[in-house]
Amino acid sequence: MAPLAAEDLERRPDAMIRVHKYNRLRCRVVFLWVLATMGVVLSWKRSRKQVGNGFDERLDLLQKAYYAGIEAQEKHNFEEATQHLEKAYNGHLGLLGNTHERTLQSLYALAQNQAKLGNLELALENVQTCRDIRRKTVGDFHSETIKSEYDIIALKSRLGRYNESLEEANALMRRVEREYNLTTPPEQRGGLLAALNRTDEAETLILDQINRLEACRKDKNLTLDDPYLEPGELNMSVLNCYCSLGMTYRQKSNFTEAAKMFRKSYLGFKALCGDHHPLTLQVWGNMAFTRMELGHVDEGEDIFREIVEVYRNSSNGGKNIVHC
Repeated sequence: MAPLAAEDLERRPDAMIRVHKYNRLRCRVVFLWVLATMGVVLSWKRSRKQVGNGFDERLDLLQKAYYAGIEAQEKHNFEEATQHLEKAYNGHLGLLGNTHERTLQSLYALAQNQAKLGNLELALENVQTCRDIRRKTVGDFHSETIKSEYDIIALKSRLGRYNESLEEANALMRRVEREYNLTTPPEQRGGLLAALNRTDEAETLILDQINRLEACRKDKNLTLDDPYLEPGELNMSVLNCYCSLGMTYRQKSNFTEAAKMFRKSYLGFKALCGDHHPLTLQVWGNMAFTRMELGHVDEGEDIFREIVEVYRNSSNGGKNIVHC
């Protein structure tokens, strides 16, 4: 229908009334449409916010369960820790998926707790799951992947699968050495060999490293192209070698030499890091064990009492012990 001209409207007032009503109706329809659209948008935003809040709340609860499990584990309440960690792992798995870091952290902590309870097969299975996922997500040579590899070797050894664990340990060292151009310090490799009862190889490797480090201490220029032997770290590296050599001698039941190495390491860490540094206390404890194995039980017990007193006098059960 064609719009009416002005003169036609003057001659036909009823037509003018109809147009006015039509315009009013159209304005109302547009106004209602705008209100409806605004309502839908606001409702959608509110629902999204509620969903987001629910997700965050669930995630917070799962993190609380995880930390409750870790705390129970530190207190040796392993049954309680298992309940918390299973809840955290299953929740993270459903909420975030199996490759998320929080899921893997929960599973790894659960595996550690299972090992503490003696469920070695289940612990091994879970650590292998962590290892396999990390291989795909961060690669074979990521620190977390390699840490899982070491744990798998240790668990297989505890399960009596010595040949298998030894083969995997050798393969892992070859892989790491090839990838990082021997970036695993020899004293650490020696410690691993000693733990696998390859004590003669471990002793030779660590003694060679001690001689090399002592030469570097006399001639600092030898350290320029070496990633381990920055001048400020030389003393620490030598002390780590003494500690690893002490562990090797203990493994060989040569407790006299082991005590000498632990004493050297202890005095060095004490001078370098202080009486209350964790490394100082750890080596001191090793020395106490060795003295007891030599028949000096009273001396070993006295050392352990002093170590306990250090932790007792430190706030938070030793958590604030100074680190250098």
